[in-house]
Amino acid sequence: MRKIVAILCTLDVILMVLSVVLYLDEDRTAPMIHMEEVQLEYREGMTDEELLAGVTATDETDGDVTGSLVVEKVSEAGNGTVIVTFGARDAANNVAKASRVMEENR
Repeated sequence: MRKIVAILCTLDVILMVLSVVLYLDEDRTAPMIHMEEVQLEYREGMTDEELLAGVTATDETDGDVTGSLVVEKVSEAGNGTVIVTFGARDAANNVAKASRVMEENR
């Protein structure tokens, strides 16, 4: 009986060490979204391509992840401004979000 308990305890320790190693090895860092410092005017009906002008995304592990960028939403902030929210993800499905305030073209 003691032999079985010793074997089970040893296996438990081995599995815990393996779990910690695998956990620490995973990519848990979200990408960084970068926006050029340009003054853009928002107009109704702008395409995602137009809204993403000058926006890039990079990740420590995956490098350039600009292709994963999406426009998540466009919100009116009042006073003739809108907030455009972007999202990007890496291969490990870590997600980053960033927003840009734009003046509304009336």
